[in-house]
Amino acid sequence: MEEHHHHHMPASASSCDMKMVFNWDLTGLCVIFEWWKINDSTTMIGSFFIILLLSALYERLRQFGREYDISLSKQRDEASGIVQLKRSLLYGIQVLYAFMLMLIFMTYNGYLMAATALGAAIGFFFFNKDLNNDKGMACH
Repeated sequence: MEEHHHHHMPASASSCDMKMVFNWDLTGLCVIFEWWKINDSTTMIGSFFIILLLSALYERLRQFGREYDISLSKQRDEASGIVQLKRSLLYGIQVLYAFMLMLIFMTYNGYLMAATALGAAIGFFFFNKDLNNDKGMACH
């Protein structure tokens, strides 16, 4: 009977190591794209603040969509073809943005998960003052 020994090699600075479990790693992590690599605490701190900002800006985009719909509803009861096309494109952008944030969260990296959630909270604080707004959490 032949024995096979498998040795786990640590991720090098040039590789992407995708974890499927919660972690606090500072090396070998790629964020969405192969070129967005975290290899040390400096790149993690930079990525943390970029993701924080992206997540906060997503809340602004959601608020913009709601404001756009409210302004349209004051003008008419039903969207014309071009208006509906604009609404659909805006919705598609929101869905794409939300799924990109979800992929960041799905790195299972605690720092990046915290940046995503904290950015959403900051964005909600600054951009969502409407008490009648639904706050439903979903990927889109």
